[in-house]
Amino acid sequence: MDAAELDRRLKAHKVWIEGAGGVQLDLRAENLAGLNFAGADLQNAHLSGANFNSAVLSGCNLTKADMFCADLAGSDLRRADLSGADLRGSSLHSARLAGATLRDTDCRRGTLMDASGNNRSQTPDGRTDFTKARMRSTDFTGAKLTGALFVGVDLRNAIFDHSELCFANLLDADMRDADLRNADLTRAHFENTNTTGAVFTDANLTGIDIEAAGIDLTNTTLANIFTKSMAELLAHGEWVTSNGRIGARAILRDSDLSGYDLSGLELSGLDLSGSILAKAILTKANLQLANLSEADLRHADLTDAALNGSNLSRANLTSARLIRALMTSMLIRDRDGKPTGTTYATNMTGAVLIHAQMNKANLQGANLAGADLSHADLSQANLTAASLLDSNIDGAVFDGADLTDAQLPPQLPLKTN
Repeated sequence: MDAAELDRRLKAHKVWIEGAGGVQLDLRAENLAGLNFAGADLQNAHLSGANFNSAVLSGCNLTKADMFCADLAGSDLRRADLSGADLRGSSLHSARLAGATLRDTDCRRGTLMDASGNNRSQTPDGRTDFTKARMRSTDFTGAKLTGALFVGVDLRNAIFDHSELCFANLLDADMRDADLRNADLTRAHFENTNTTGAVFTDANLTGIDIEAAGIDLTNTTLANIFTKSMAELLAHGEWVTSNGRIGARAILRDSDLSGYDLSGLELSGLDLSGSILAKAILTKANLQLANLSEADLRHADLTDAALNGSNLSRANLTSARLIRALMTSMLIRDRDGKPTGTTYATNMTGAVLIHAQMNKANLQGANLAGADLSHADLSQANLTAASLLDSNIDGAVFDGADLTDAQLPPQLPLKTN
C-alpha cells in the first residue's frame, strides 16, 4: 500500500468516526512495517494480522481496535491508548509502551489461520508476547492477561489493578513499585522477578510459593523516601521562598517520582516535563508556572493544588484528582512584586483527563483545547472564559459548572446529574 492510499483511508476513517459517512479503517493483514502513525486516531479499526513491526504508533488512539494476532514487535506505542483493544495472540516483543494505557485490553491467547488452514499466528503457542518490552508506568487496569509472556519486561510502576494474570510468565521481569491490587495471579510464574515495593493488596496468589518466588509484600510504594530527587525538590522550595537567596532551582525533566508524597511542597516554576508522577500525592502543593508537559500524572492526587499558569500540555491525568485545584491564569511579577503585565494561562492543550475528578476546580481562562475530558467530573467547576474547543467531552459531567464566555465544542448537550 502506498502512502497516498493509506492517507486516503485514514481520512475516510476519521469521517466515519465523526459519524458523517466515511469508511471504517480496514488494514487487516497489511504490511505497515516501519510506517509513522504517531497521534493517529485508529479507534475501532480492523487491524488483525497486520504487520506493524517497528512502526511508530506513539500517542495513537487505538481504543477498541481489533489487533488480533498483529505483529507489533519493536513498535513505538508510548502514551498510546489501547483501552478495550483486542491484542490476543499479538507480538509486542521489544516494543516501547511506557505510559501507554491498556485498560480492559484482551491479551489472552489467539491463533490466526489463513484460508488454506495454515497457522499465521505471531507466536508459536498463541500467547500474547511482551518479551523484553519497555512498559514502565503502563496501565493494565482490568486487562485480561492470562498466559501472557512478560519475560525480561520493564514493568516498574505499572498498574495491574483488577487484571487477570493467571499463568502469566514474569521471568526476569522488573516489577518494582508495580500496583497489583486485586489482581488474579493464580499460578503466575515468578522467577528472578524484582517485586520490591510492589503492592499485592487483595491479590490472588493461589499456586505461588511466595517465599521461593521472592515476592516482596512489604508494600513500600507510597513511602516518602528522601532520595536525591527529593532533596532537590526541598532545595527548590527554599530557593522560591527566599527569592533565590538560598537553595537552588531544580530541573527534574524525565524524573521518576511516582508514588512520592509531595503534599504541600513549594514546587512553583519547577521543570517536571516528561516526568512520571503516577499515583503521586500533590495535595495542596504549589505548582504555579510549573512545566508538567507530557508528564504522567495518572491517579495522582492534586486536590487543592495550585497550578495557576502551569504547562500541562499533553500530560496524562487519567483518573487524577483535581478537586478544588486552582488552574487560573497567572500574572507575572518582578523581583519587587510589581506586575509586569504578562499573564500566563494554564495550558492543558491535548491533555488526557479521562475519568479525572475536577469538581469545584477553578479553570477560569484555562486552555483545554484538544483535551480528552471523556467521563471527567467537572461539576461545580469554574470554566469562565476557558477554551474547550476540539476537546472530547463524551460522558463528562458539568453539573453546576460556570461556563460563562467559555469556548465549547459542538457535541452538546452536556451531561449533568
